[in-house]
Amino acid sequence: MSDQYIIREGVFQHVILEGTSYEIGRRQAELLQVTNEDFLNFFTSQEVCPEKYGFTTFKQLQEEYEVACPGINDEIQGFADGLGIPIEKIRFYDISHLVQANCSHMVVLPRLTYDGHLLVGRSYEWKPEEEDLRLCTTRVKGKACHIGFSCLLFGRMEGMNEYGLSLTMSGGMAAGLPEEWNKKTGLNFWVVQRGILDSCRDVKDALEKLYACTPTSNTNILLAERSGKAALVEIYAGELQVRAIDSASDVPYLVSTNHYILPGMAERNYHQFILENSLPRAEALRACIERERPRVTRETLREILAKEIPYGCFGPYYSGGFGTLWSMIFDLTVGEVEICFGAPGYNPWRSFTLENMGTTQTYQAKFPDKQ
Repeated sequence: MSDQYIIREGVFQHVILEGTSYEIGRRQAELLQVTNEDFLNFFTSQEVCPEKYGFTTFKQLQEEYEVACPGINDEIQGFADGLGIPIEKIRFYDISHLVQANCSHMVVLPRLTYDGHLLVGRSYEWKPEEEDLRLCTTRVKGKACHIGFSCLLFGRMEGMNEYGLSLTMSGGMAAGLPEEWNKKTGLNFWVVQRGILDSCRDVKDALEKLYACTPTSNTNILLAERSGKAALVEIYAGELQVRAIDSASDVPYLVSTNHYILPGMAERNYHQFILENSLPRAEALRACIERERPRVTRETLREILAKEIPYGCFGPYYSGGFGTLWSMIFDLTVGEVEICFGAPGYNPWRSFTLENMGTTQTYQAKFPDKQ
């Protein structure tokens, strides 16, 4: 192991959330009081001001969330009741209007894989903050069961649901940031993504949800479904462009990092530092898939996810906000996800399915921080 790395450690939680939306909210209040009092204090530290987002009443603000993710207000109400405080004190409503994230992700359709399975690879880069290190298997009564990492408890960073639909995201960096964000009020990606995982059956459903409730944040989203269809959605200040593929497409895979590539969006790439970081990762992913086609395997994706940037996806710059917190490989054909908590190559891969949800567990992880 090189002396240029300082090995830091963190603890991931895998929580099982079952019941009605309200019951799940109360359960999360119980968990947070035990596991993260500092974040709880921050998360309930001030009352949300609906006028800040153009709403006359708090109820009107809640209605926007309900359209994007039905049931989320009941879950937050259960959380507030579990803490014995007014729901207006829950800062999820305040923070869920706009943010950026790093990440790399790819979709490889069955035509290019060794076993004919549809594979999705994903890495997430940021600082190892405790409230982010939480994998959730969620089964809300009347909604689709799904698995993915949470964002601010109630949102989702990515996931796979019981219908065989997956969703992954990365931050898009564009001109005018952050001024352009303020031209349109709206919700951040993690709210809309939770709504998609809760209710959508396929890529078509998910696209309809995104058109109806387009996140205001600058975000790249990859959608894929078990039947062999996928789509790249690039979002900029509430506008979106889509590239859809299926088994008949000339290029039956998709790759996305932190810049735009679709017509009408690519000219909005703005920051040379971001491009110098983002372009090589995208090129490495494409080269890997092209080199291995038509025999791409899970191991192919594990290897490229573990290679350090610019030759792969692994980011070791944890102190600087570009450290790989987790990596994932979704096999939508069999409904399984492999997850590496922490840096790939320094931590083991573990398999999860929605049928075998298990119980709440914790996982130790290593973060090799490069100075």
